[in-house]
Amino acid sequence: MSEILLASILGFMLFLGLFYAASYILDEMRADSHIKERLNAFAPEEIHEEKEVHLFHYQRQKLIEKKLHKYLSTIKDESWIQLKIYQSGLSISLTRLLLVETFLVFVIFLLAYTRFGVSALSALAFGCVGAVGISMIVIQSLISQRHDKFMELLPTGLDIIMRAIKAGHSLDRSLPMVAREVPDPVGNEFRQISEQIEIGITFEDALRSASQRVALRDFQYFVTALVIQRQTGGPLAEILESIIYVLHRRQEIRLKAKSMTAEGRLTGMILGALPFVFWGAMSFLKNEYIQYFFEDPTGKILLMVIIGLTVAQTLTIRWLVDVKVE
Repeated sequence: MSEILLASILGFMLFLGLFYAASYILDEMRADSHIKERLNAFAPEEIHEEKEVHLFHYQRQKLIEKKLHKYLSTIKDESWIQLKIYQSGLSISLTRLLLVETFLVFVIFLLAYTRFGVSALSALAFGCVGAVGISMIVIQSLISQRHDKFMELLPTGLDIIMRAIKAGHSLDRSLPMVAREVPDPVGNEFRQISEQIEIGITFEDALRSASQRVALRDFQYFVTALVIQRQTGGPLAEILESIIYVLHRRQEIRLKAKSMTAEGRLTGMILGALPFVFWGAMSFLKNEYIQYFFEDPTGKILLMVIIGLTVAQTLTIRWLVDVKVE
């Protein structure tokens, strides 16, 4: 009875994913045709080229997204999840992330249930844990890459502001220069600061909002210095020059620490990957050895011990080689 219920749930998940994909494709096709009809009615003939049509971005929440978003809006941690998605640089909504999670649960369930002979309940548990774990690892990896790029480009943006101020420009006029000249993610953050100031948000509130979005100590130094300078006064160019020097020194120390811990990080990756490599090899060469961990009670206990030790050694090595520059 439980297997029939699980099969029904997974069947519904698969139907939900297929229905969402089909509705998304059909809506995009209808959106393109709608745009073309409006262009044919109001625009000259030369604007009707396909590359001009793609300048218009037609967005509409589908029925499934509306229902899911209505439910997800009641979750207290939604703002935290949305912040993590934004920091990773992914242009995906919380609703679509949930649909991706559902698809991952379905895929992992099928692999565990059909390939390894795991019971339906255990396979569903593996699917849920695996989907959440994979998404967290991917998002955290993207956040780390984006933060590294941000810290690399931030001194360049501050140098542009310093030179603009020395040339006689105001601070408000120098921020759009950074948005134009510096690539994302630094350019995007300064662009949002400039847009918020233009619509009436105070300079201090715009900077604090950006500091919360970025959540980097280096950027917080810059924001704190600007807020204090706006309130008390002082030579802004000299303050920015000091901040740029500090950021360069911190980046230098950070790169030295990264190079000194490269061997430990490589060792951790190899040790963490070896159990999965041997597991995959044995599942194809001697699958009966693998079945012992799922069929025998002692094998199930040993499997839990193996998973726990693997996770513990991975976290321990990561803690040892994670040198933070505060």
